Amino acid sequence: MYVCKKGRLHRFALALCSSLFCVFLIGCIPIPEPEELEDDEPEIEAFYFETIGRGSASPAPDTTEVIVRDAEAWATYQERFQPPLPFKSVDFSQEMVILIAMPTETGGHSIMVEAIEREENGTTVTIRYVLNEPGEFCVPFQNEDLPFQAVIMRPDDGPFVFEHRIEPMSCEL
Repeated sequence: MYVCKKGRLHRFALALCSSLFCVFLIGCIPIPEPEELEDDEPEIEAFYFETIGRGSASPAPDTTEVIVRDAEAWATYQERFQPPLPFKSVDFSQEMVILIAMPTETGGHSIMVEAIEREENGTTVTIRYVLNEPGEFCVPFQNEDLPFQAVIMRPDDGPFVFEHRIEPMSCEL
């Protein structure tokens, strides 16, 4: 028969009571509410968009940043811009097309739409995109290039503003 020594039992009971008391206190501490956002920071409305075609060859000589709202106008652009795979179909009753193209002096460039958004209480829709260019250690093609991308989004009356930046691509292995 095992008999517990009085000192051990007393320390165990004291530790158990202390632990239960700490758990009780932690449960009673109020959790602070998250701070409200400051009113001076505008909220952004981000638009969903989807790529329907991209490529790097076209006879268009100038930078193109257009909003296409009907099938007839879109057919004209489809003749000029021909991606390696056919453009996905567009339902102009539910969607509109944003087409961006930028001529370059050498090959190896690409365009990538990053965001389409409107600031809260604003009317202007900003379309942000990147022109990726061959970076250090890249050997670009020595012919002119016209990278382009077409995306769809839900119809909006705008007005629209295009913003772009140029970023080098890494060609390191």
